[in-house]
Amino acid sequence: MVLSLFFGREVPISLLPDIPIPKISIQVSASEKTARVIENTITRPLRNQLLQLHHLEDLHSSSRNGSAYIDLTLRHGTDTDLSFIEANEKVDQAMSFLPRNIDRPRVIKSNISDIPVFYLAILPKNEANEDLRQLSEFTEKVIKRRLEQEEEIAFADLHGLEYPEVIVFPNQNLLQSLGINEEELASAISNSNIDVGNVIIRDGQYQYNVELSNKIEKIDDLKNVYVSIQNQIYQLKQLANIVVRPKDKRSAYTFEGKEGIIMSVRKKDDANNFSLKTKMDTLLADFKLSYPDLNFKVINDQSEVLEISYQNLRTSLLYGILFSSIILFFFFREWRLPLLIIITVPLGLLLALGGFYLLGLSINIISISGLILGVGLMIDNAIIIIDNIRQEQNKLALNEAITVGTKDVLKPLLSSAMTTCSVFLPLILISGIAGALFYDQAISISITLIASLLVSAVVLPVLARILMKDKNPSEKKGIWDKGHHKAVVFFLKNRFLLLVIFLILSALGIFLISQINRTAFPELSTDELEVSIDWNENIGIEESIIRVNQLRAYLSDDILWLSAIIGEKQFILTAEESSINESQLLIKSKSSEEALSLVESITAYLSQQFPKADSKSFRKKNTFDYLFSTDEYPLISYAYPSQSSELPDPEEIQPLVDDIKTVIPEFEVPPVDEFLNLTIRLDILEEYGVSYDALLSKLKTIFNANAITEMRSSDRMIPIVIGHSMEKEDFYDAIHKTLIQNKNGNNIPLGQFISVQKRRDYKSIKGTLAGEALEIPSINYREGLEDDLRKQITKDGDFFVSFGGSIYQTRKIISQLWRILLIVFILLYLILAAQFESLVQPILVLVDVPLSLFGGMLFLWIGGETLNLVSMVGLIITAGIIVNDAILKLDMINKNTRSGQSVDEAIIHASGRRLRPIVMTSITTILAFLPVLFSSGIGAEIQKPLALTVIGGLVVGTLSSLIFLPVLYRIFNPKRVILHKSTKT
Repeated sequence: MVLSLFFGREVPISLLPDIPIPKISIQVSASEKTARVIENTITRPLRNQLLQLHHLEDLHSSSRNGSAYIDLTLRHGTDTDLSFIEANEKVDQAMSFLPRNIDRPRVIKSNISDIPVFYLAILPKNEANEDLRQLSEFTEKVIKRRLEQEEEIAFADLHGLEYPEVIVFPNQNLLQSLGINEEELASAISNSNIDVGNVIIRDGQYQYNVELSNKIEKIDDLKNVYVSIQNQIYQLKQLANIVVRPKDKRSAYTFEGKEGIIMSVRKKDDANNFSLKTKMDTLLADFKLSYPDLNFKVINDQSEVLEISYQNLRTSLLYGILFSSIILFFFFREWRLPLLIIITVPLGLLLALGGFYLLGLSINIISISGLILGVGLMIDNAIIIIDNIRQEQNKLALNEAITVGTKDVLKPLLSSAMTTCSVFLPLILISGIAGALFYDQAISISITLIASLLVSAVVLPVLARILMKDKNPSEKKGIWDKGHHKAVVFFLKNRFLLLVIFLILSALGIFLISQINRTAFPELSTDELEVSIDWNENIGIEESIIRVNQLRAYLSDDILWLSAIIGEKQFILTAEESSINESQLLIKSKSSEEALSLVESITAYLSQQFPKADSKSFRKKNTFDYLFSTDEYPLISYAYPSQSSELPDPEEIQPLVDDIKTVIPEFEVPPVDEFLNLTIRLDILEEYGVSYDALLSKLKTIFNANAITEMRSSDRMIPIVIGHSMEKEDFYDAIHKTLIQNKNGNNIPLGQFISVQKRRDYKSIKGTLAGEALEIPSINYREGLEDDLRKQITKDGDFFVSFGGSIYQTRKIISQLWRILLIVFILLYLILAAQFESLVQPILVLVDVPLSLFGGMLFLWIGGETLNLVSMVGLIITAGIIVNDAILKLDMINKNTRSGQSVDEAIIHASGRRLRPIVMTSITTILAFLPVLFSSGIGAEIQKPLALTVIGGLVVGTLSSLIFLPVLYRIFNPKRVILHKSTKT
């Protein structure tokens, strides 16, 4: 126990078990290219190359203006490290097919630790300190570094940073009078910013490193750059205005309308979550004290889930000990017996934690749920042994009663432990992440059961000898015993009536299964709402900020705060890119009920004020949402062109959209972007003798994007850009007013060489394993929806279709759980057949399970919950507990028949002997789960489907073990003995 106490303190604590996520993402950055160009020249070649990846199960890509991503889903059990290496090799092979001017796509391997533990918003307190460039530099150099110095933190990612750039605005009139152009000015700046490197010079036996450089490190260095014009020297500041200003904003972060920086913080794999939270609280308090001009706000703290689960473990432990102690005292009227529970259960838990340490498991929300269930079974074992010792004490001395009473139930308890393990271990056969998560739960329950058996067999008898009295007062049979005896006798005489009841309840159970909705995971309420907005207009960051602030003003007092990630995400580690005219909002309401009403309010406001905007509102994601993608549409259809690798243009695809709208009325043409298509007229360029490169340079200058070199400032490189005008100017005016020199020195208007056309194309282009596709999401699913969509999409032969969505994942998991339930039945049968040395008696035990499942489904239906992963686990748990009760009773009946009793006498005697432990263990478990039904919060919502199925299953299953099992035993026993009224319990 001392070792277990020591090792238990060393067990790591984390939010989730360290499991490999079979997903790899490819991220592409091409800021100057449209979605169509990226899809045709980058995403499609990458996608075709990645199709050859081993163990690839699914692929989804999205190309959008300036970026693209490809998500690869691998088969469960794949070595993600090897797949990560292979994916990098495929990207390298594809590079020869990609444009040469793009950066190499990034390959990112998904990991549990990629889910941010929390977000930290950093904001100026007052307007006088709203220098975003200064705040950006301070956050990068101070806050980020201090966070990453903590041993638990792996990485702090940033968004909302503002970067400076130096723009040189030439005096065009002066340059024309001097007879030079921007190219000569740019050449002079570049020649003044040269770093050749080191040269070794020998001087006899000595050698020296000589650094040859001419660097621009300050604005004054740039202003003093010399330019030679017609044998006269000028300084750059005489020829141009030089301005330091923020780069054109493509991203921003606001909290309650105030711009700032937001950090996503990720922890190390082996970090202790509670230790991280403690240190972060201390560090934030220090930040607030050291930097009084700044506000620090923690957002979306995922560690709350672990803290709630840890509280649930403590609550379950306390409730279990409390209720079992009360029940022991209620049944036996002895205050010493509850002390046995109070002492043995914590000892068993400590032993289990020692097992965690030896097997390298962590304490997380999955293993904690296993510990909670294990504690319940641990209490059951203790109650059974204590009750058996008490009953043996009626005819034996205390020492002998302890020995016989413990030995008498040890074999059925061992068999019960094996059956319980056989119930949970098959859960690891569930495919995907769910199976990997259940590994921790199955192992934690198995460890706790082993610890329980050790404590029950070794420690509990010793403590019983110390605490129990030598003489046990005779106990009178109460109303429970008399009522149970009458019920058993009645149904033994009316066996077929009980069979009819069994068939009716079984049919009702099947009916309830068809009536209950199915989901992958229980829906959790939250007072925080995520809103994703695509404005579908060519607006800048400033306009997006204004619109978000207008939405905040509209919501007014209905919410507590609003946090907005606007534009392109600057986070290095991000699952999905966003465009400049998109906004991701996190809104905290006053309650979870008000959060639901906010969805309609936000949708109505956006549709009225900004009719082009597309919005999607959903509750704040928690860790399970990231893992199971619970925000995915129930059904997603993909329409692929049959005759081409590209989708038709937005105008040409309208007939297909009209056909789809007959099935899904709310479906619309995918969002489109309107952009300018500039065509350079090469024939006129040649005619006037204008260089193509000079024309491109002039165009970049008009856009203030003609970067020529960089200035090193401290540890940052600041771009130096040749700009066109300090004043905002209409694009069409700019290209017609701007002049360009030809090879003869003549100035010609730029507009003569360029034709400008407006074009519309898809804002985002989706792709799957089968290629480019039109994505058709369905919010509301119904049976036959796939057939209706297939009929409309394929009727002209121009498209073929495939289907995906959460409904298929849910069906897959539920189907696997039913198959696992069948495997559980087979394992239980084999274990019971080995124990009872009979092929018939295991059937008697297993027939109790359908009745317990009916009870679980009935309570689930009454409680308004869905059939999901958690409720299915509850059904499996209930089956294990009911089987354990049946094993105890059947074992006692067999012992009685072997001792010479008739079948009916053996049944009556065993029923009375095992009544109390079965009832006590069931009541204890029910009372331990009962507080969950009246609790609130995410922890209670996760456990509520589990609690309902266990409580309902135990209510019906316990009655089945007490009454139905004896009747079945009597039916399958060919020997008939008439019941006498003198038969006593």
